[in-house]
Amino acid sequence: MTALATNATDRVVSGEQRGRPSRSRGWLRLLGPILCVAGGATVCIGAAAPWLRIGQVSRSAFSLARHARELGVLRSSGARLGVDGLFFAPAVVGVLVVLLSLGWRRLGGLVASAIALVGIGAGAAGLRSGATEGAGPTLALIGGLAAAAGAVLTGVSRSSGMGGPVDAVSSPE
Repeated sequence: MTALATNATDRVVSGEQRGRPSRSRGWLRLLGPILCVAGGATVCIGAAAPWLRIGQVSRSAFSLARHARELGVLRSSGARLGVDGLFFAPAVVGVLVVLLSLGWRRLGGLVASAIALVGIGAGAAGLRSGATEGAGPTLALIGGLAAAAGAVLTGVSRSSGMGGPVDAVSSPE
């Protein structure tokens, strides 16, 4: 239900026309941040889930990345950056939660896009290798796609400035 007010010509104006979002679209405003955090958490769960089974031992993405770094098979800087991104994903998700809870939506969307790149890249590389036997790469890919969708929805929502807190009482003038 929208609050009604009259303007100078006694025309009824809804709350949305006065610059306030209607309550029916309030859930849509929360969808972006929810997708960002859920996608980031899914990337972290996917990285910790089994990716490969070697003998009797299941290896997570963290374990595989550590062994790849120790063996020196990460020759390109992009591969090293992707592995480092996986290691820092849980901390970055924590930063994302803090940014979004403080109202820094656009900056949170930018951080979520970095998580999305790591999740999509690692998940796609894991699935493309064909050697995976666990749910880890699939979870990382799904989480990366969810974080990317959340980053887009969060970045295009109404907020003030270059990512500062959203002004609760904004009026269009």
